[in-house]
Amino acid sequence: MKTTILNQRAERDELMSRPYQQRHTRYDADELLQNPLIKLITGPRRVGKSVFALLMLQGKNFAYLNFDDNQLLEKWDEDLVMLALEDVYPGYDFMLL
Repeated sequence: MKTTILNQRAERDELMSRPYQQRHTRYDADELLQNPLIKLITGPRRVGKSVFALLMLQGKNFAYLNFDDNQLLEKWDEDLVMLALEDVYPGYDFMLL
């Protein structure tokens, strides 16, 4: 489980290293993130929802979990996942699923 999450961290870090076109929005990301409620970004496929979330969390301590990974789903154990997330992202403040 930890290996899968470490691989996903490498994926997250690679995604974060890419240059992205900054979009202007009427929302202030820091203000949105101060509210403890869960944030849900919706929209059609391939319009940039994940990139928008990554840019919102840029510079923040956040865990990343991608459910498109079959290895994660085949070995799913919520307790192991949470322990591995804490190992890989110690003291994370946000989680991007």
